[in-house]
Amino acid sequence: MIIANQRYGRISMGCVTFTLKQKDESYSPPDSYLMRRVELFEIHDHPLFPACLRDVTTDALQALWDFSNAYKPILPLLRNTLARVGSREILDLCSGGGGPWFRLVRDLESEHHFPISVCLTDKYPNKEAFERALSSSSSKIGFDLATGPGYRSAGRFGGFRTMFSSFHHFRATDAREVLANAVDSRKGNRHL
Repeated sequence: MIIANQRYGRISMGCVTFTLKQKDESYSPPDSYLMRRVELFEIHDHPLFPACLRDVTTDALQALWDFSNAYKPILPLLRNTLARVGSREILDLCSGGGGPWFRLVRDLESEHHFPISVCLTDKYPNKEAFERALSSSSSKIGFDLATGPGYRSAGRFGGFRTMFSSFHHFRATDAREVLANAVDSRKGNRHL
């Protein structure tokens, strides 16, 4: 889990927190504190992979999120973090077929009395899945098909940023750009 937050001037990795220096300085924590990130390639992320098969893949992953409800334990943390940063808007990067947002939006409202709105983005958006999310969530989950690599165009959007089980898709330089973009735009960023 990685959190970048400009307001508090720190990057947290698991339970280790690094204080950021000035924006223009690069900061490298001591090697003993580094949590090694693994960069994994998934065939459905290749630009030449057929869109119809990519959508089937993200739909299958979506069914897994819906069935498992694996992210339910983060609800109190997410609610408290959103309250602390003063946001009820979320910009989800690398959304695939919608990720865990169907249940999280519903559960945040019903169990925590904390309604939110979510904007889904993806480099290769699953338009049909995004439209299903919009219609099944009473428009609490929206989407933007024009974002491309969401972390690069995310600056034009408001809201707290999230990524679920997708940070491994980024090369090291792009991963740093994701975090720097969140810090520079003063939006919280949570990678789960």
